[in-house]
Amino acid sequence: MNLLRNITAAVLACICCSVYAQDVNPNDVWRKNSYTLLGYAKQQTGTDFEAVKNSKFSFFIAKGNTYYWPKSKPWFGMLKLGLDVRWTDISMAKYKTDKADGWADWDGPSYDYGNESGSDIMDKLTNLGCFNVTVGAFGIGPNLGFSPFAGMSNGARYLRASVYFHYQPAVTAYILSQDGETEVSWAYTGMMDFGGKIIYRAISVGIEGRWGSGKFKPLDFSGIFGDDEDGDSGSSVKIKRKFAATRFYIAFTF
Repeated sequence: MNLLRNITAAVLACICCSVYAQDVNPNDVWRKNSYTLLGYAKQQTGTDFEAVKNSKFSFFIAKGNTYYWPKSKPWFGMLKLGLDVRWTDISMAKYKTDKADGWADWDGPSYDYGNESGSDIMDKLTNLGCFNVTVGAFGIGPNLGFSPFAGMSNGARYLRASVYFHYQPAVTAYILSQDGETEVSWAYTGMMDFGGKIIYRAISVGIEGRWGSGKFKPLDFSGIFGDDEDGDSGSSVKIKRKFAATRFYIAFTF
């Protein structure tokens, strides 16, 4: 009697496993890999000639896609290796400033800090402070995806995680708007991102570190408006500026 009971239990277990294998495809949870990121960052910038500036705030938006391999079932039922492509990445950071800012050490224009009105609308528009805008495109690098519950038949199967790294070609504009004067410089700043995220269905949260640098030259607009009698378009000196950020984000996967 016990033998018959054991055989029946074994047959039922095999049937249940067969149905489970037929109804659940571990590859289903890997189908949505396009994403849009919205995030907040803590950012720093500095050169060898000035103190590091910390951001008052920094925001970014990015869009990308991960292409996983193999296309069929994941390794060991849970792992896939992918190529992460960050199609666009746009960020803006505003920094804390002080009166020592400017291109004075760059052979650029100097300021008279005693002439502050603070009441005129145009004066306010030309006293926006120090900030930078970075626009990146076609970032690329490896991605390791992990989905430990993909073979389960409940909601936990949609929980997965990934770790990634990519190099992001980018251009950064560094702007100082202070005391009625505006200074702008720009440079190519190749950015590197290393991070990870946890994904559940169409929503994910993540954190990444970003760093990069570029050689910046100040832009002098006086020649454009005919005020530069010597025809000098500004300083020829370039200074290496470094950037680093810790970025927190929420992403929508589709």
